Parts: sequence; structure tokens; C-alpha cells
Amino acid sequence: MEPCARTTTCCSSTTWRSGPRSSSRSGCASQRCLASASTRSSASTRTSTYNTAGAGRLIADGGERNAAAVLSLRAARLFGLEVLADGIHDVADNRTRFLIVARPGSAIPHLVGRDADDPMRTTLVVAVRNEPGALLRVLRVFADHGLNMSTLESRPSRERAWEYVFWVDLDADLARPATRAALADLGAVTTMLKVLGSYPHAAQS
Repeated sequence: MEPCARTTTCCSSTTWRSGPRSSSRSGCASQRCLASASTRSSASTRTSTYNTAGAGRLIADGGERNAAAVLSLRAARLFGLEVLADGIHDVADNRTRFLIVARPGSAIPHLVGRDADDPMRTTLVVAVRNEPGALLRVLRVFADHGLNMSTLESRPSRERAWEYVFWVDLDADLARPATRAALADLGAVTTMLKVLGSYPHAAQS
């Protein structure tokens, strides 16, 4: 089904509830229905909740008759809600990625559907000195060890104003010697290095 299709049946709702991410990803549908509802009632609102399932639970527990939620089909069935429309996302191949977080040395359960040889991704956070060529030296370490960088994003540092840290995604596995060697070399060209972990690369559709 195309995104935003079949939304006319839920446009009589005067309140939309969902998590902040899902609200933005179904923007076309929810904005159109809110505009339609606003022509009949000045009290039409869109409310963010702590997550998508929580939106459905609030409606079910409160017995709200004129409210709609953007949530999964499984959650809707769990709370006994009527499904008014599906496929209302704005991007057809939109997806959510979940990570398993564990302390170093902890046993991590096998991921169903994944093989040992599946490609892995490693995420790092690094900070560098505020001087010319500092970031280039970090990138050179990756190149010297044959590691492909798929993502590089800057984020404001919480330590000092107008300084930044860099989030890096590498197509690499922490279990590989080349990755461990690169991390060791990064210590000499960074002021901070945090390894957030390795996880299976998303399957290409």
C-alpha cells in the first residue's frame, strides 16, 4: 500500500497520539487528518507519548472515543484497538534498528537469522584537537588499515562550547585484527575515543 493511503476513515479523530519518531514518519497522513478535523473542531491536537505502544495504551485505558494512535499492528491488537488505516508512513522502506547493549565480557545471545560471516558495522565516537588536519589524521588511520567509513557526523561537545565530537560508522568487526589495530592507532590522533560496539550490518533490500 502506498504511504498515506486510506486515511479518510480516521480523519474524524480529534486527537492523534504517538511517539515523536513515528509522528514525524507519518507526517503526511496525520497532518492531513488534523487539518480535516480542525475544520470541525478547534480542539484537534497531536500529542507525543513516550513510545508508540504507550500511545495505544493511553487510548485503550482511557476509553477515548475520538482519539487515534500511530502504532504497530501488533500493539493495536494487544490493546483491542480498531485498525483504521495502514501504510501511512512517508517513506516506503522506512525501518527501525534495534541494538543489543551489553557490558564488556558479557555473553550476547545469538541473533536469529544471522550467520557468523555476515558483515558487521562498528560505531565509534571520537574527539580531536581543534587544529588543521586533526580529522584528516583520523581518516588516514582508517585508510591505512583498509577500513571503509560509511558514516561521519559531527555533534556538539558537552565539554566545551563550539567544539564537536564525531560519530563514525565503520564497515568493520571489532573481532577482526585490522579493526583492533586501527583503534589502537586512533589513540595517538584523538583526544577521546569511545567504542559503542559492533553489530550486524543491515541487510540490503
